[in-house]
Amino acid sequence: MKRWHIYFGAIWLTLMPVATGLSHHQLGLPHYLYSKKYPQIPTMVIDADAEGYLVTFSIFPGNPLPGQTVRMKVYIKHKMTGEVYSKPIEMSVSSETFLGGEKEILAARQVTVDYNEYKMSLEFVTAEKYFVNVTFEPRPDFFEKIPFPIVIGQTNFSLIPIFFGAVFLGVFLTVGFSRKRKTAPGGEAKVTKP
Repeated sequence: MKRWHIYFGAIWLTLMPVATGLSHHQLGLPHYLYSKKYPQIPTMVIDADAEGYLVTFSIFPGNPLPGQTVRMKVYIKHKMTGEVYSKPIEMSVSSETFLGGEKEILAARQVTVDYNEYKMSLEFVTAEKYFVNVTFEPRPDFFEKIPFPIVIGQTNFSLIPIFFGAVFLGVFLTVGFSRKRKTAPGGEAKVTKP
């Protein structure tokens, strides 16, 4: 009788870690999000807080090249209760313009939950910095939009804004130093022209 308990305990201890290891996807984490201990293809993960929800955004591969298919996943859960958000969300893609505006690349698409995750795959043709905009409703009639940045390929660093900034600063300093102020005998400031 005692041997039966020992055998049952040994089998239970042997199978328990396997069952726990296989259940990681139930938490909504993709199969490629292990840790640094397991070498995998790079994955980029960004967390954001929004109205009491933790929003986890991930892309695979983590450093995509132009022409590659990028798999995007969003996982949303309430921070206090741990309840997984299950209403449909909207995902769109935009990029920044030179003057700081927003250029729409992909119009908003409604995405439904699939095993605690929202999934979308896209192929980006141009090497550029994009924003994947995730919009969801954390409370009735209030929509939260979170822009998650992703970089496709190697983007070119532009010196044009730095050049214009240096020219503006130079003109500003030159005008400021060229005006000399002298104090008049009555204590008033007098501006002289050079």
